[in-house]
Amino acid sequence: MAIKDKLSTLPVIGRTMEAYDRYTERNGNFASAAVAFYGFLALFPLIALAAAIVAATLSPGRVEELQKNISNQIPGIADRVNVQGLVDNAGEVGFIGGVLLLFLGLGWVGALRPAIREMWFGDQAPPDGIEKTVLMKAKDAGTLIGLGLAMAVSVGASAFATSVIGRISHSIGLAEHPLGRWLLQAAAFGVAVLAGVVLFLYLLVGMPRLEMPRRTALRGALIGAVGFELLKILVSKYIADVAGKSMYGAFGVPVALLLWIYFATRLLLFCAAWTATAKHPVDRK
Repeated sequence: MAIKDKLSTLPVIGRTMEAYDRYTERNGNFASAAVAFYGFLALFPLIALAAAIVAATLSPGRVEELQKNISNQIPGIADRVNVQGLVDNAGEVGFIGGVLLLFLGLGWVGALRPAIREMWFGDQAPPDGIEKTVLMKAKDAGTLIGLGLAMAVSVGASAFATSVIGRISHSIGLAEHPLGRWLLQAAAFGVAVLAGVVLFLYLLVGMPRLEMPRRTALRGALIGAVGFELLKILVSKYIADVAGKSMYGAFGVPVALLLWIYFATRLLLFCAAWTATAKHPVDRK
């Protein structure tokens, strides 16, 4: 007990322990499992819808680039997405994916938003009455659209910056040297983290409709973005080296993706607990 008290006085370790205590006290693991279930179900119509919309506007030469970008964002799934088939059937895929995404996405938002707010305010009572329920679903639909825009900005900025870095490095021959390749990897990681900050800011502030000091929000988003990129690297390596060869057989990759969503949700809720314990919350009306 004395050791824990000493550790709690250290700046970084103490803040981490305080946030983790809040996370565990408010059933973070249980909430993460519920959110991950909806997230896993919504993932595939989201990929189908996004790829169908974007792929329909691309030239044939850029379809392969799109598939690579999907691989960078969602580990292990690119080789299982037939992007050319999405191009050929963009209308049907877009409609079906949109309907499924709306239904499943509302369930995901409806599970995630109260889980984040619980880290701040404790148990959240569900809306009472049909009118309040419909109003909440309408707000969740707007939140889902906002999330799509945040993801588009995040991925677009990351792709643009990575392209610029690649062109500059190619023009000066940086990629031909071992140190240059390491610098390029570090730059790509940094760009991905900055793009992730945009996404986590929306998830921590916009989605749960909270107000907090700007510095607290930025620090929480930065923790989430760095952790998310490290998690993607680990999951990509796991899928490449283990999942496809495990006893799960054909189910290896879906199981790995489910675990990835679960741990990503745990990371998000921990960041919410970290921001909640940094300052006293002020609820947004």
